[in-house]
Amino acid sequence: MAIEAGLKFVYVGNMQDRGGESTWCPECGTCLIERNGYQIRKIRISNGTCPDCGTEIGGIWE
Repeated sequence: MAIEAGLKFVYVGNMQDRGGESTWCPECGTCLIERNGYQIRKIRISNGTCPDCGTEIGGIWE
């Protein structure tokens, strides 16, 4: 529902849902932030952009 409403970076919290708990690039669909439960497994954002297509990803990435 959130994506259909126009939000770009949504994920399901506090439940295990492999596809829904990670954050995906709104342009190419690559996994940007892989989560598993309360753990962040991998962050693939590079210099504030998607590493696959170069789409700018808003946020502070230090």
